[in-house]
Amino acid sequence: MKILSINNAFQPSITAFSENEKIIFSITAYQKDDWPNNILYVTKTMFDSLGIAPKDIELVSVVYGPGSFTGTRVGVIEGKITSYALNIPIVPVNSLKFIAAHFKEEVHPILPAGKNEYFIAKFNNGERVEKDRIEKKEFLKEINGILVSPCEEIKDIISNLIIINPDPEVLISLTLKEYADGNIFKDPLSLNPLYLHAIDTIFKKYKNGRN
Repeated sequence: MKILSINNAFQPSITAFSENEKIIFSITAYQKDDWPNNILYVTKTMFDSLGIAPKDIELVSVVYGPGSFTGTRVGVIEGKITSYALNIPIVPVNSLKFIAAHFKEEVHPILPAGKNEYFIAKFNNGERVEKDRIEKKEFLKEINGILVSPCEEIKDIISNLIIINPDPEVLISLTLKEYADGNIFKDPLSLNPLYLHAIDTIFKKYKNGRN
Protein backbone atom coordinates (compact mmCIF):
# COMPACT_ATOMS: atom_id res chain seq x y z
CA MET A 1 0.00 0.00 0.00
CA LYS A 2 1.39 3.39 -1.02
CA ILE A 3 0.84 6.03 1.65
CA LEU A 4 1.17 9.80 1.84
CA SER A 5 1.70 10.84 5.48
CA ILE A 6 1.55 14.42 6.72
CA ASN A 7 2.42 16.04 10.03
CA ASN A 8 1.82 19.77 10.12
CA ALA A 9 0.39 19.92 13.65
CA PHE A 10 3.75 20.71 15.26
CA GLN A 11 7.33 21.26 14.25
CA PRO A 12 9.21 19.70 12.66
CA SER A 13 6.73 19.14 9.86
CA ILE A 14 6.88 15.78 8.11
CA THR A 15 5.84 14.80 4.61
CA ALA A 16 6.52 11.18 3.73
CA PHE A 17 5.70 8.77 0.93
CA SER A 18 5.97 5.07 1.71
CA GLU A 19 5.07 1.66 0.42
CA ASN A 20 3.81 -0.25 3.43
CA GLU A 21 6.50 0.32 6.10
CA LYS A 22 9.27 1.17 3.64
CA ILE A 23 9.80 4.91 3.27
CA ILE A 24 10.45 5.89 -0.32
CA PHE A 25 11.04 9.55 0.43
CA SER A 26 10.47 11.93 3.33
CA ILE A 27 11.08 15.56 4.21
CA THR A 28 11.39 16.70 7.82
CA ALA A 29 11.74 20.44 8.25
CA TYR A 30 11.72 23.19 10.85
CA GLN A 31 9.98 26.10 9.20
CA LYS A 32 9.75 29.84 9.82
CA ASP A 33 6.63 31.82 10.72
CA ASP A 34 4.89 30.90 7.46
CA TRP A 35 5.64 27.18 7.87
CA PRO A 36 1.99 26.00 7.73
CA ASN A 37 1.68 27.33 4.18
CA ASN A 38 4.76 25.46 2.89
CA ILE A 39 3.27 21.98 3.19
CA LEU A 40 1.72 22.00 -0.30
CA TYR A 41 4.99 23.15 -1.84
CA VAL A 42 6.92 20.44 0.02
CA THR A 43 4.50 17.75 -1.14
CA LYS A 44 4.67 18.88 -4.77
CA THR A 45 8.48 19.02 -4.64
CA MET A 46 8.63 15.49 -3.23
CA PHE A 47 6.30 14.11 -5.89
CA ASP A 48 8.14 15.88 -8.71
CA SER A 49 11.48 14.51 -7.47
CA LEU A 50 10.17 10.95 -7.37
CA GLY A 51 8.06 11.11 -10.49
CA ILE A 52 5.01 10.13 -8.44
CA ALA A 53 1.57 10.73 -9.88
CA PRO A 54 -1.31 11.49 -7.49
CA LYS A 55 -3.09 8.34 -8.69
CA ASP A 56 -0.24 6.28 -7.17
CA ILE A 57 -1.39 7.17 -3.63
CA GLU A 58 -3.66 4.57 -2.01
CA LEU A 59 -3.97 5.98 1.51
CA VAL A 60 -3.49 9.33 3.24
CA SER A 61 -2.62 9.79 6.90
CA VAL A 62 -2.54 13.13 8.67
CA VAL A 63 -1.62 14.20 12.19
CA TYR A 64 -4.87 15.96 13.09
CA GLY A 65 -4.06 17.49 16.47
CA PRO A 66 -3.87 18.67 19.07
CA GLY A 67 -1.17 21.16 18.16
CA SER A 68 -0.66 24.42 16.32
CA PHE A 69 -4.09 25.77 15.38
CA THR A 70 -3.09 26.99 11.92
CA GLY A 71 -0.59 24.22 11.18
CA THR A 72 -3.05 21.50 12.15
CA ARG A 73 -5.82 23.04 10.06
CA VAL A 74 -3.62 23.36 6.96
CA GLY A 75 -2.33 19.79 7.27
CA VAL A 76 -5.81 18.35 7.72
CA ILE A 77 -7.14 20.35 4.77
CA GLU A 78 -4.39 19.01 2.50
CA GLY A 79 -5.07 15.47 3.66
CA LYS A 80 -8.81 15.84 3.13
CA ILE A 81 -8.40 17.37 -0.33
CA THR A 82 -6.03 14.58 -1.40
CA SER A 83 -8.30 11.89 0.01
CA TYR A 84 -11.43 13.39 -1.56
CA ALA A 85 -9.87 14.07 -4.97
CA LEU A 86 -8.42 10.55 -5.27
CA ASN A 87 -11.36 8.82 -3.58
CA ILE A 88 -9.09 7.06 -1.10
CA PRO A 89 -9.43 6.67 2.70
CA ILE A 90 -7.73 8.94 5.22
CA VAL A 91 -6.29 7.90 8.59
CA PRO A 92 -6.20 10.46 11.43
CA VAL A 93 -3.18 10.24 13.74
CA ASN A 94 -3.25 11.87 17.17
CA SER A 95 -0.29 14.21 17.82
CA LEU A 96 0.37 13.08 21.38
CA LYS A 97 0.01 9.43 20.43
CA PHE A 98 2.54 9.96 17.64
CA ILE A 99 5.05 11.43 20.10
CA ALA A 100 4.44 8.65 22.64
CA ALA A 101 4.88 5.97 19.96
CA HIS A 102 8.63 6.67 20.04
CA PHE A 103 8.81 5.04 23.50
CA LYS A 104 8.03 1.63 24.98
CA GLU A 105 7.82 2.86 28.56
CA GLU A 106 5.17 5.03 30.20
CA VAL A 107 5.51 8.65 29.06
CA HIS A 108 3.68 11.98 29.14
CA PRO A 109 3.87 13.62 25.68
CA ILE A 110 3.57 17.42 25.75
CA LEU A 111 2.91 20.14 23.16
CA PRO A 112 2.41 23.91 23.59
CA ALA A 113 -1.24 25.02 23.58
CA GLY A 114 -0.58 28.77 23.92
CA LYS A 115 -1.11 31.20 26.81
CA ASN A 116 1.16 29.21 29.15
CA GLU A 117 -0.94 26.09 28.62
CA TYR A 118 0.06 22.69 27.27
CA PHE A 119 -1.54 19.67 25.64
CA ILE A 120 -0.67 16.55 27.59
CA ALA A 121 -1.67 12.88 27.91
CA LYS A 122 -0.22 9.62 29.23
CA PHE A 123 0.69 6.50 27.25
CA ASN A 124 2.32 3.20 28.17
CA ASN A 125 4.11 1.32 25.38
CA GLY A 126 2.15 3.40 22.88
CA GLU A 127 -1.22 2.58 24.42
CA ARG A 128 -3.33 5.36 25.88
CA VAL A 129 -3.58 5.57 29.68
CA GLU A 130 -5.06 9.06 30.05
CA LYS A 131 -7.03 11.21 27.63
CA ASP A 132 -5.69 14.36 25.97
CA ARG A 133 -6.17 17.46 28.07
CA ILE A 134 -4.88 20.99 28.62
CA GLU A 135 -2.85 21.91 31.71
CA LYS A 136 -1.16 25.05 33.03
CA LYS A 137 2.64 25.12 33.06
CA GLU A 138 2.68 24.92 36.87
CA PHE A 139 1.08 21.48 36.65
CA LEU A 140 3.88 20.12 34.46
CA LYS A 141 6.42 20.56 37.26
CA GLU A 142 4.33 18.32 39.52
CA ILE A 143 4.16 15.33 37.16
CA ASN A 144 5.97 12.28 38.46
CA GLY A 145 7.01 10.51 35.28
CA ILE A 146 8.83 10.82 31.97
CA LEU A 147 7.88 13.92 30.01
CA VAL A 148 8.65 14.01 26.28
CA SER A 149 8.21 16.60 23.55
CA PRO A 150 9.67 17.71 20.21
CA CYS A 151 9.60 21.33 21.45
CA GLU A 152 12.90 22.64 22.82
CA GLU A 153 11.29 25.73 24.37
CA ILE A 154 9.50 23.62 26.98
CA LYS A 155 12.91 22.80 28.48
CA ASP A 156 12.86 26.28 30.00
CA ILE A 157 10.03 25.02 32.22
CA ILE A 158 10.98 21.36 32.72
CA SER A 159 14.71 20.75 32.93
CA ASN A 160 14.42 16.95 32.76
CA LEU A 161 12.23 16.99 29.64
CA ILE A 162 13.28 14.47 26.97
CA ILE A 163 13.40 16.11 23.54
CA ILE A 164 12.62 13.86 20.58
CA ASN A 165 13.15 14.26 16.87
CA PRO A 166 9.91 12.89 15.36
CA ASP A 167 10.66 9.91 13.14
CA PRO A 168 8.78 9.46 9.83
CA GLU A 169 9.10 5.68 10.25
CA VAL A 170 7.20 5.88 13.53
CA LEU A 171 4.47 7.90 11.80
CA ILE A 172 4.19 5.29 9.04
CA SER A 173 4.11 2.41 11.53
CA LEU A 174 1.40 4.14 13.58
CA THR A 175 -0.57 4.88 10.41
CA LEU A 176 -0.59 1.19 9.47
CA LYS A 177 -1.65 0.23 13.00
CA GLU A 178 -4.52 2.73 12.97
CA TYR A 179 -5.55 1.49 9.53
CA ALA A 180 -5.50 -2.15 10.69
CA ASP A 181 -7.63 -1.16 13.70
CA GLY A 182 -10.21 0.37 11.36
CA ASN A 183 -9.54 3.96 12.38
CA ILE A 184 -10.20 5.40 8.94
CA PHE A 185 -12.49 7.94 7.31
CA LYS A 186 -13.90 6.86 3.97
CA ASP A 187 -15.60 10.26 3.79
CA PRO A 188 -12.71 12.70 4.32
CA LEU A 189 -15.05 15.69 4.64
CA SER A 190 -16.24 14.31 7.99
CA LEU A 191 -12.73 14.51 9.50
CA ASN A 192 -12.15 17.59 11.64
CA PRO A 193 -8.98 18.80 13.36
CA LEU A 194 -8.72 18.04 17.07
CA TYR A 195 -9.01 21.37 18.89
CA LEU A 196 -9.11 20.72 22.62
CA HIS A 197 -9.73 24.38 23.42
CA ALA A 198 -13.09 24.29 21.63
CA ILE A 199 -14.08 21.07 23.43
CA ASP A 200 -13.17 22.56 26.80
CA THR A 201 -15.24 25.67 26.12
CA ILE A 202 -18.33 23.64 25.23
CA PHE A 203 -17.85 21.42 28.29
CA LYS A 204 -17.54 24.39 30.65
CA LYS A 205 -20.68 26.01 29.24
CA TYR A 206 -22.59 22.75 29.62
CA LYS A 207 -21.28 22.25 33.17
CA ASN A 208 -22.41 25.75 34.11
CA GLY A 209 -25.85 25.13 32.65
CA ARG A 210 -25.44 27.47 29.69
CA ASN A 211 -26.41 25.88 26.37
